Amino acid sequence: MRFVLGTVFWLGALVFGVAPAIGLSPVLLALVSGMLWSLWQHRGTSSTSYPGWLSRYQPWALRTGLVLFCLQLPAGVLDLALLQRLWPLLLAVPLMLLSGVWFGRQLGLSANISWLVSAGLAFCGTSALFATQTVRKASPGELSQSLAAVLLMGLLSLLLYGLLPLAPEATALLIGASAPEVSQVVAASSLLPASCALLAIVLKLSRVLLLIPFLVWLPWSQAKGQVKTKLPWFPLAVLVAAGLSQAGWVPALLLPLSKGTAEALLVSAIWLAGVQTDWRAMRQGSVKVLLLALSLLLLLFSWFFVWLAVAGSPVSVPSGL
Repeated sequence: MRFVLGTVFWLGALVFGVAPAIGLSPVLLALVSGMLWSLWQHRGTSSTSYPGWLSRYQPWALRTGLVLFCLQLPAGVLDLALLQRLWPLLLAVPLMLLSGVWFGRQLGLSANISWLVSAGLAFCGTSALFATQTVRKASPGELSQSLAAVLLMGLLSLLLYGLLPLAPEATALLIGASAPEVSQVVAASSLLPASCALLAIVLKLSRVLLLIPFLVWLPWSQAKGQVKTKLPWFPLAVLVAAGLSQAGWVPALLLPLSKGTAEALLVSAIWLAGVQTDWRAMRQGSVKVLLLALSLLLLLFSWFFVWLAVAGSPVSVPSGL
């Protein structure tokens, strides 16, 4: 009960007090403060446990908040011209998967680790990793090493975004194209102008949608269709919500309520994502697994800069949130 009250108090202070006072996004502050809380809790040797509802609420709140966010997408934001400019960045997803499996084999890693790390970095971080795990049936050791590698690459990418001298539009595209976790995209893009943050989230959600055909194909590739997999509801809900907003079928009276609810859910989910950062798990990744993950992250960044050099000026989307 004290944890719940403390969480509500701190999130309220972030949104209504601390963030406006220092001019920073409450989303970013929620992530950083949550991670610092987790680091403090993991000091010493004793294990840290949290209420059972936390592991269930956090992913639900994050995904529900993003679905509600999609209801507010300005009409025309997903027009054909934008998608034509972004599709080369989405080609990085199959490139990451193929390169990860090949490079993992060269390093002598198991196929399970190669698939888990590649899927985690290509799609949506730990969510894609666990979805792939349900098909590949990896061992606990393989799962923990893959999880550690993906988590560390997520932290590294957050550091790199602030160091690279890019224009806001280019930074938004880099975040949307490379950040492993959806929560990291929301947090990192919250420092950008509203239209740029929207661009980053649209690109990230496009990567999330590609998880659907991947999870359909993966069981067939290893068992000739004899293994059934359960599709996650989140990519399907994003697709429906985005379709409703682009068709103009979202009632105007619903928009203010969905916006406020989405903001509350996202801030709370990202705070809890930071709180649940498992610093011990990050130390379990072997050198070869970390090398695989780092190589894939560098490949993703390189692919982006090649695309940026060829495409010339970054794309932009209309602001309307």
